[in-house]
Amino acid sequence: MCPDCKPIAYDFKIFHRECLEKFNRVPEKKRPAAIRPVAADAPSTGVRVVAWSFIVSAILWLGVGLLAAGVALLSRHYVPMTASAGNPLVVLDEIPGSRGIIGWFAVIGLLGAVVQAWIGLGLMNCVSAARRAVLFFAWLEVVLAVLGWAVVLIAQQGFWDIPLIGVFLIVFFSRTAIKKQFHPPGVAKIGNSEKR
Repeated sequence: MCPDCKPIAYDFKIFHRECLEKFNRVPEKKRPAAIRPVAADAPSTGVRVVAWSFIVSAILWLGVGLLAAGVALLSRHYVPMTASAGNPLVVLDEIPGSRGIIGWFAVIGLLGAVVQAWIGLGLMNCVSAARRAVLFFAWLEVVLAVLGWAVVLIAQQGFWDIPLIGVFLIVFFSRTAIKKQFHPPGVAKIGNSEKR
């Protein structure tokens, strides 16, 4: 193939007319690794939906983190959220450790926003580390659910957490068509080895 052909349009590649004709004449099994379609230039619709879900979630985490930081740092007398519980006059510092707990909640919220935004933007740009991060957190959810089931079986009380989102993400991001989108451009995956 000619070096000017770039990985964009037809079959995730763009070819000169002569190169495209040459590409179509060669049966797929006999094509050299260098001209096999390898990576998409843009994510598929499913990956985009998941990516936008992470980005929206990051915005929500940011809002919660900023709210908690505001309460922890700026609230002098009363905790605003206790008004909904029917007791609007609870003083924040009267509850032992409350300011620290809310402060840590703010830190976790802000870190969650950064991680979610990084994963969302990584998925939009087909960064393989973002796919691995999604799989890591999905497997973590499944493992924690299984541990929760063990606790429920031993204690004979509690609720069964079914990790539907984690299982969906594992199945979705383990599909071959999705994996191909996260290979670096110009690299063809053959078995367990990569060929440039």
